[in-house]
Amino acid sequence: MIRCSELFTDNMILQRHKTVCVWGETDSTQEVCVAIDGFEVKAEILNGKWIVYIPAHKEGGPYTLSVRQGEQSITFNRVMYGEVFVASGQSNMEMKLIDSENGELEAAKCECEDIRYFNVLKIGYTDGDALEQMRESQWTCCTDGNAGEMSAVAYYAAKKLYEKLSVPIGIIDCYQGGTSICSWLPEEILENYTLGRERIREYKALVGDKTDEEYDREVQEYWKNWHSWDDLVKSVKQTNPNATYEEITAVAGECPWPQPAGRKSVFRPAGCYESMIKRVAPYTVNAVVYYQGESDEDKARTYLLVMEALIKDWRKQFFDDQLYFVVTQLPMYKEKDAVDNCSWAVIRDSQLTVYENMTNMGFLSIVDCGELGNIHPVDKKTPGERLGKLLLEELYGMEDQGQAMLPGKIYKQGDDVIIECQNTYGSIQIKPVDDEELSLAFEVSKDGEDYEKCNFHIEENMIVLTGENVKAACKVRYGWTNYGLATIFNEAGIPLVTFGARDIR
Repeated sequence: MIRCSELFTDNMILQRHKTVCVWGETDSTQEVCVAIDGFEVKAEILNGKWIVYIPAHKEGGPYTLSVRQGEQSITFNRVMYGEVFVASGQSNMEMKLIDSENGELEAAKCECEDIRYFNVLKIGYTDGDALEQMRESQWTCCTDGNAGEMSAVAYYAAKKLYEKLSVPIGIIDCYQGGTSICSWLPEEILENYTLGRERIREYKALVGDKTDEEYDREVQEYWKNWHSWDDLVKSVKQTNPNATYEEITAVAGECPWPQPAGRKSVFRPAGCYESMIKRVAPYTVNAVVYYQGESDEDKARTYLLVMEALIKDWRKQFFDDQLYFVVTQLPMYKEKDAVDNCSWAVIRDSQLTVYENMTNMGFLSIVDCGELGNIHPVDKKTPGERLGKLLLEELYGMEDQGQAMLPGKIYKQGDDVIIECQNTYGSIQIKPVDDEELSLAFEVSKDGEDYEKCNFHIEENMIVLTGENVKAACKVRYGWTNYGLATIFNEAGIPLVTFGARDIR
């Protein structure tokens, strides 16, 4: 019997202008042929697996893709060529359009058959039952209210892309809320890094000698409690659609968390990698957008190298060593009464460093999109549209002014320090905030250890640091806090990224 990977269904979108990979399994040694729009290609078969590469094709459709082996034939209808992206990460990428601000209204009015998405099943273990569930998954068109189940960030980015490119846009939603970056890499890679080894050890300790049967019972009880909580949340929202996070939790309480630990859990180290990424790759895509890091706050200082390893490995898995990869810098966040330990600042700086160290990278700056006391900001339109503009500028050469404003050269000029900024698109803008005490600050240090705030002013595309403590400074950093308010933006309305200690030349 012949099968295709579950990502191949009716309504799928294939990446235009690239050789497209199609693959699957078979229990026969007979020749496999794949055909679409006049192309017919024979597949290679090895150990029950087959793979074929279809020549590059321009945008358009609908087409029929057929897979034949002997007397067996699989046919996929309404196939389009366009632009395909993977949206991955944890809960802020996972948030559905209908759960975001004004999302229900947006989903109800969206009637765009050429924006389509595939929701990868969120499982941690590919046993027989899971495989059957996977095979029921389908590419979905954003019509008849169906857009509501799609990632909100990915939806708004796809909408922006479609408006400008006028070609089909496909999103592979591959995310899982609450996951560490270590859920997205294989154990053999994780063992090479402190963060990976610690996560593996900690998780094994949580599981202990628990059997799979015990884990299954715990999961059933967990979901029973979660659905009870979710019913309360829905009742609050029905009464007050604009209810704040505090108003919801005052009635429903905090979301039941974490889920039980077990050998089959998607949250285990390598869980998402084994059961999700390995099911998606090597589907041919144009870029990956990654929004994750919140769950690694407790080990922020060891995040950097694992993030670099993830990008290298995913490029390998997708058969594209130059695959464009967008890293999302986390927004501002802390619990209202929590001590600000700057762990989120460390994660943000690691994300920026990864972007600066690697090639074919995009960087999404959303430090202005956080909410005090709410780790899940409901405004997903701002980051989504910003992402769309970034992709339009970087991948398609359009002047959409979507890049993050970055620190460039930093140097002394007399008694002052100059920060030349990149991607200002004109002059740097200052936007006042209601609480000046929460404004993100520049801090300088003369020894690289002790920092203090300094004054600054703007001169077109430069930031000028001034004051007595600037004269002897050798290091500068910006926004070194878990939560604060952004005031510095480029002319496109994108905030200056936060950054850790930088040398003053």
